[in-house]
Amino acid sequence: MSTDVLVCQRSDSCAEAAERMLEGNVGMLPVLDGRNLVGVVTDRDLALRHLASEARATPHAEVGSCMTAKVVSVSSEVGLDDAVRTMRDHQIRRLLVVDDGTLQGVLTLDDVFVESGVSSEARRVVQEALVGSRGSARP
Repeated sequence: MSTDVLVCQRSDSCAEAAERMLEGNVGMLPVLDGRNLVGVVTDRDLALRHLASEARATPHAEVGSCMTAKVVSVSSEVGLDDAVRTMRDHQIRRLLVVDDGTLQGVLTLDDVFVESGVSSEARRVVQEALVGSRGSARP
């Protein structure tokens, strides 16, 4: 997992979040309220919830207005196979690792593929997560 994670605050503007994503070459930022994880904002959230909504698409609109508040996460104690299973079950490519409300890192499918000791079961699960039952990957 990556522990050096770019984040934003709920009160940051959507424009600031988009700029941070662009500079960091990432498609998702965990959203904090102070030090507490309160959601995530993705490039898709910014495009579909922020820009597509004229009421919110102002230069100063806050990330909190377009973020996804329901966050799928695991604790740092969870094993890789279980983490990958969670990713598959929720059809997500990025999994937040959180202990006691504090972000510890992000596990991505790329992290899983790079890991050399992945079991054959985990590889199969990852492939299912990428392709899913509909034949296409989700962001």
